[in-house]
Amino acid sequence: MKSTYRLVSNNEPTEEELAELMHEVAVEAKQRAVEANKKLLNDIKQATAAVLRKQSEEIKQLKPKLLIIAVPNGSGKNTGHEQNP
Repeated sequence: MKSTYRLVSNNEPTEEELAELMHEVAVEAKQRAVEANKKLLNDIKQATAAVLRKQSEEIKQLKPKLLIIAVPNGSGKNTGHEQNP
């Protein structure tokens, strides 16, 4: 229920009118907070989806590498060779 009381300097509200005004302000503030939270969550979901799409594309662009590790070559040293297939 919307209050019909208007704040003016020469007319003080009654306790009941003041309580009603305070209640209406609290309800409106809560509604705005709920809407702001919904928007924030939606923005986070969209941003997360965009990052995941970008990372997916970057992963697709990666070229696999083949790493061959040889056993000791008789000289006491290990050798390794990296190759792009």
